[in-house]
Order: sequence, then structure tokens, then C-alpha cells
Amino acid sequence: MGGVREGIDFFPLSVDFEERMYAGGKSPAPSSDARAAPPRNPFSYPLTDRPLRPLFAHGMRNEVQVIMYSFSADGVNPLDILAINAASAAIMISDIPWAGPIGAVRLDA
Repeated sequence: MGGVREGIDFFPLSVDFEERMYAGGKSPAPSSDARAAPPRNPFSYPLTDRPLRPLFAHGMRNEVQVIMYSFSADGVNPLDILAINAASAAIMISDIPWAGPIGAVRLDA
């Protein structure tokens, strides 16, 4: 948890999710283009941010970063749901004032 940021009127929560599937045999980019990044799921950010944000103390202005990496997956369980549960567990074991935990599931119709 970062220090209090002066002069802001919002809670600076940053959520970053990167799929690093090295253990699954997927390389992130061709070796000829070092700047190419692995594809990201743009829905992972709001799916993680929205349930976490309201559970922080009202008026909190400390910078909080939630950074999630997935190194491998079984191909059955969705990574974004696992990321939400992992973020909740990480914040629970920290000393950040938070009214959690939360849990996520995906229901397929």
C-alpha cells in the first residue's frame, strides 16, 4: 500500500492482470519483436475492480495496486474468476483496511 496522495478526491486503486502462460508452453511474443505483449482480456480489469473498490474505507486516499499474474492454467477454470478470488485473498492477508472478503463464480447456462 502506497502513501496518502495529496490533492486528489478519489481512491487510487490500480488493477493489473497479465496472462503469462509460460508453463503451458505458450510463448508471449515472437522473439523478433520484443515490444509485443501477450494478449490481455480487457474484461479482467473491471471484473476485479468493481467488487473490490466499494469495500475499501470511505475517504481512503492511499494508493493501492493489485497486480495479478497467471503462469499456467488448466484450460477449464476461467482465469478472470480465479484472479478475483486471488485478489481478495491477497488483500485479506495484508494490513490494508478492507471490509472483504469476496468470492466469484461463473454460472454457465
